[in-house]
Amino acid sequence: KVGEDYSLSLSGDAAALLDHSGLTLRDATVGDIPTLRALHHSEPLHWKRDSDTWRRALECRQVMNRKSRFVVVEEYGAAAGYFIAQVVDDSETHLQVSEYAGDRARMLRAFAAHVADTGAPGIRWHVSGGDAFGLAAADAAGARQRESTTSGTYIVLDLADRKSVV
Repeated sequence: KVGEDYSLSLSGDAAALLDHSGLTLRDATVGDIPTLRALHHSEPLHWKRDSDTWRRALECRQVMNRKSRFVVVEEYGAAAGYFIAQVVDDSETHLQVSEYAGDRARMLRAFAAHVADTGAPGIRWHVSGGDAFGLAAADAAGARQRESTTSGTYIVLDLADRKSVV
């Protein structure tokens, strides 16, 4: 459902109940760009982003004018997803994920691992209303949700009719 987003938050206590064994989190490097692009393009809705844009983002470590950590999620040594977490400043407590790609249940476990690694009291992220599995997995893990505004503009292309709707 385009434009119907939810802001989810998972407390540190709820995150601690999720098994994240077998997952490794590591900082992304420029060498990861092909993998990051493939994961990003596997998402039903994604930004158009070329290799140069990825390289610049990884070099400056900034997303939406905030210092960010680009994290590759590996499961048993193979890349399984990524997320971009904004660095928390002194006025915030929960970690904030600004973007992610990968299997939703696995990413939820990765968020829990990130909470455990950082000692943060919780983590927040957005889920599209059309992501039924993402919403269901988060709900099953005890995440709280509230409706949220869309953070960007989506253009839906109907290639069969050669028209677009904004």
